[in-house]
Amino acid sequence: MASPPDTVPTSTTVLIIGGGPGGSYTASVLAREGINVLLLEAEKFPRYHIGESQLASLRHFLRFIDLETEFENHGFTKKLGAAFKLNKYKREGYTDFVFDDPRNYSWNTVRSESDYLMLCHAEKCGATVMQETRVTEIEWDQALRPVAATWKNTQSGHMGHVKFDYLVDASGRAGICAVKYLKNRHYNPISRTLHFGILEWM
Repeated sequence: MASPPDTVPTSTTVLIIGGGPGGSYTASVLAREGINVLLLEAEKFPRYHIGESQLASLRHFLRFIDLETEFENHGFTKKLGAAFKLNKYKREGYTDFVFDDPRNYSWNTVRSESDYLMLCHAEKCGATVMQETRVTEIEWDQALRPVAATWKNTQSGHMGHVKFDYLVDASGRAGICAVKYLKNRHYNPISRTLHFGILEWM
């Protein structure tokens, strides 16, 4: 999944910015349907990332793209349920993931490892995956629709240009579309957490 300058396509049906869980999963789903997908990731995987404790519903999504068995066999710590405490005055509530199915557990994953599994799976599904390739600019047409992007290889400094029909911005906290162009990123005023992270144009 290296990205020599001469191997980065100059056009694609769908450009996905970011190779985290959102970007990798989207790439897998689309590529499995025969759609031409290019995923550009600024970092080199496996990369350090905090967390993560997964919900049991993750299994259904992994099963949909045929990745559940690989997660199962990887050796992540099993998670049988979760406790939720909203504030110090309320008693915690507990969700038992396996109360009616002992196979319905989730995992406490090492994000560097689980993210890498998902990124590799996207490539196995047929997506073109380029690491160490950062999207620096997005071009918009007169209808304010994104149509092309400029990228830069973070190691060589080489730059290039790719046209696309559809864009998925899965760049997470960086949020190149929301932050740099649309100016519509909203934060929770108390916790300063994001209300949304992935933007799509269809």
